[in-house]
Amino acid sequence: MLRRLASLRVAAICFSLLAVTACAKNQQPTAVPGAQAAVPGSERDFQVNVGDRVYFLVAQSTLTP
Repeated sequence: MLRRLASLRVAAICFSLLAVTACAKNQQPTAVPGAQAAVPGSERDFQVNVGDRVYFLVAQSTLTP
């Protein structure tokens, strides 16, 4: 019974060390979708530089600066 408990402890320690070393890797940050350079003149370039929404005043069809 004690041998089985001791081997279980060793296995638990090994698993813990393995889990900690797996988490210790330095990972490269992933690219943000909006941070990529857009091709000039493309739809993505327009969305990044101008935006894709137009806001009107209530009950008016004219734009304000």
